[in-house]
Amino acid sequence: MLLLYRLSGWSQDIVLLIVVYMMIRRLSYWQGYRKFFFWHICIITFLEIVYAVSAILMTNNLFLNYIYQPVEFIFLGFFLKGIIAKRWAGVLISVVTVLFLSYHIFSIFNLAITDKFDGYESLVNSIYLIVLSGISLFLIFKEHPNQPLFKYPIPWLVLGIFFIYTTVVFFDYLYNLALSYGSNDWLYAVLISQNFFKTCLLFFFVRGVRIVPLDRKVKR
Repeated sequence: MLLLYRLSGWSQDIVLLIVVYMMIRRLSYWQGYRKFFFWHICIITFLEIVYAVSAILMTNNLFLNYIYQPVEFIFLGFFLKGIIAKRWAGVLISVVTVLFLSYHIFSIFNLAITDKFDGYESLVNSIYLIVLSGISLFLIFKEHPNQPLFKYPIPWLVLGIFFIYTTVVFFDYLYNLALSYGSNDWLYAVLISQNFFKTCLLFFFVRGVRIVPLDRKVKR
């Protein structure tokens, strides 16, 4: 089970590395609000690789969650803010981000950073991104009726965010349920399933990035 769990995690890393490689080949596209998605993927890929290496070395990597959560919250939040492009959304997202970071800093100083992790923060992060991506999808389809929107990258990226964080909430519930039974086999089954589900959903990002034209090479 441990080997399968690690393989499921490495499958995510491989897809993320593919996405990073594809984005770098289309670097000129990631300007404006889109740069937040670019940097989110790059930082998360780096953290996932650190997770994988530290797991092999059997070192405590739980402290990485305190980096992971703010990266998702801030970078994806501001990416979706750019898509919504409403003044009320800009103000709301800015205020919520400040509140989230304040709570995050508070939790670091009030928990043993390498031994505990506040699950409520993960839930808030996921619900926040589900709501923002849901609003983004609604506005995209509302403002562009009768258009083949999935010929463009942004709908694919937003849909990927929506599905990924919806499954995070679902699997977090299953994880807590399995935890109450005290069975390692059930815990591994939930974590392995979650990793493989996320690997599949990351292909929404692959599809979205692939639509972006490649940067033209400058002839010398």
